[in-house]
Formats: sequence, C-alpha cells, structure tokens
Amino acid sequence: MRAAAGRQTLLQRGQQLPTWVWAALAGLIVGLGLGIFYAWMINPVVITDVDPVDLRQDWKEMWTLMAADSYVLRRNPDLARTWFSTFSREETQQLITRLHDSTTDVEQQQRFQELAQALNITIGEVGAVTTPVAPQPSPQPRQEGGGLLRSLLTMCALGLLVLLVVLGGAVVIVRQLVRRKREAGELLEGRTPYRPPRPEPKVDQESFTPIGETTSAEQQPGLLYQEEALQHELEAEPPVDTGPIPAVQETSLGHFTTRYQFGDDDYDMSFSIETPDGTFLGECGVSISEILLDEPRQHVTAFEVWLFDKDDIRTDTKVLLSEYAWQDDALQAKLRERGELVLVKPGEIFELETESLRVRVRVRLMEYGTHTQLPPNSFFSRLELDLEPLRKASGGISF
Repeated sequence: MRAAAGRQTLLQRGQQLPTWVWAALAGLIVGLGLGIFYAWMINPVVITDVDPVDLRQDWKEMWTLMAADSYVLRRNPDLARTWFSTFSREETQQLITRLHDSTTDVEQQQRFQELAQALNITIGEVGAVTTPVAPQPSPQPRQEGGGLLRSLLTMCALGLLVLLVVLGGAVVIVRQLVRRKREAGELLEGRTPYRPPRPEPKVDQESFTPIGETTSAEQQPGLLYQEEALQHELEAEPPVDTGPIPAVQETSLGHFTTRYQFGDDDYDMSFSIETPDGTFLGECGVSISEILLDEPRQHVTAFEVWLFDKDDIRTDTKVLLSEYAWQDDALQAKLRERGELVLVKPGEIFELETESLRVRVRVRLMEYGTHTQLPPNSFFSRLELDLEPLRKASGGISF
C-alpha cells in the first residue's frame, strides 16, 4: 500500500510540472545527440601545429635527423637548444643515441655527436663507431572486418553513457523544482500560498496637495527661497575645467627577439601580432636587404625591419645600414627607396608606426665581420634585435 501510494504521489507531482521543463529536457537530449553526431562524423577534430615532443616516434627521429643536419650548417647552439626545448633531457639523449647507434655512416654519426655536444648530452665515447642495431619490425595489426560497425557501436555506447548522465542530472533538477514548489505550498490542492498584506502608504497631511491644485511661491515661501539659493549657487560657481580627457595607455602585444649570425643565408623572420584573445592585428619582421658578396656565404650590409597593419594600406619599413653603407652615397640612394635609413649602433632604439600599431625596436647586439676583399665595418657577423609591438590608444576614457 505504501509503495502504491508513493508511486501515485510521484505521478501527481510529475503531472504538475510545467511544460517548459519537459521541452527543455527534450531539447537538451536532441541537441546533445546532434552535437555528438556532428563532432564524430561530420567535422571530427583534426590536431595541427603540435610541438615536436607530441609527434609519433618515427617523426621524432626524423626531427632529430633534420636537426643534426641543420646544426652542421648553422653552428648555432642556442638555435639547437630551441629545437629541443619541448623535449626532456632524457628523451633527447635517447633519440640521439638511438639514431647514432643505428647508422653505419661515419659522417652522419659525427653530425649526431656534434649535435649532442651542442646540447651538453653524452651519447657514449665520442668518435667510437658502434655496431648498428637492426630495427625490430613492428608487429602488424591484425586485419579484421567490421571496422565501421565497431565505430558505430562505440559511438552508440558513448552516446548512451552521456544520455544517462544528462538524464540523471535532469532528474535531480526536477526533484529540486518539485521540492521547492511543495515547500512553497503550490502543489497543495485548494490552497494558495500565503502573501502578507501590503501596508498602506503614509501621507503627510501637512504637505499633501490634492490633484488639480497648484502650489505657488506665495503660498510656500520656503520654496521660493530654495529656488533663489540654487540660482545663486549656479551663477557664483563656474564649471571647473578639468583639462583634456586622458587617452588610454598603449597596450603591449608581446616581445620578440631575433638573432642573425653570419652564414644564415635564409634569414627571414616574421612574427604575428595578435591580441590576448587571438585576434589578428598584423605582422612584423626582419629580413636581409642588401649583400656585398655572395660566395661562399652572403656578406650582409643592410637589413630591413618592417611592420604590416591589417587596418593600414601601407607597410612601414626601415633599412638598417652598416657604417660602410651609411657612408656610401650610391648605396644610400639605392636603399632609400625601400624605407627610412637607420645606422645600426648597439643600444640604438627606433620605432615603426602604422594606423593602429607601433613597434619599438632595440639593437641588443651587433658585430662586424672581416674580409680581405671588403672594407672594414662593411658586413655584419652578428645582429640581435628586440621587437615590442604596441597597440595604439583609441582615445577616450577607459572605465
């Protein structure tokens, strides 16, 4: 009897739920099912632009092989450490050691040894050629039919699990609503929730004026006195000039450092300028502008620093010159067409500016190289620049 009475009570409570609750539950279930179908079948997630440490094992080994070949050409330990910055020291040592031991090419082994020395990693006795270890073939997965069926069953199981979780949450929410309405007395038949009577507003009989009657200054002398005092204050105190409205401070959008070293013939750096929420605003970068000799390496005498703004039709460019190029009239006339000329000095600070962006550039380090066929201070052996993009203030007051 108690079980039957309990079921009857629950049925009555469920019937008294408003229609919007059932509509919301139905919409939630249908939307969840459609979202799962779209995410799994129509537009599945594709992972791109991952770090090297997240690659598959064979791609990690290919990355290490390319890093060893590139380090022999560039000889830049800082750049080599950047390539493996996402790897742990143990994983880097394992990768280089495995590739070193699996090849019989002496030159290739020497490249791995030089890369390990640049990363301060030991891979055994330097110069020793070990017997290559034959790679073990990976077991081939057994081909079985019904792949599509398994995928559908997996999706159905996940969908059912999610549906059960949602229904459980919906039941909890419905029970809370029913309990609150029951406590408020809205589920009791023939009974209305008690509401206390609203108190009548109090009226000051002395200052009460019936509708249709007017109050003149003669009838209320105090009102006339207040109006005259207010007018006197307005005439006696002129408005205070607070000065111009302060502009919003410029916002820094990051900090970039670029390094050039003699022999880096493909030097062309660019950096994307974005807001913290990922909105693209423009780009800035540094590239080679003018060379004096091209054999066997490029002897660079000028660089270009540029700023692109998506809200501006022009690109601001400045050309950084060596002392030799700065004193050569013919080179100045040639390079002036590419942008404003700047003599490179250590600690020199200059700026690029467009409609809504500004980039502050500082010369951190510069060194000249020497060559028997070129005059002194004519080409760069090293150049390091700091670039800080700033978003211009739009004016007005920020709250």
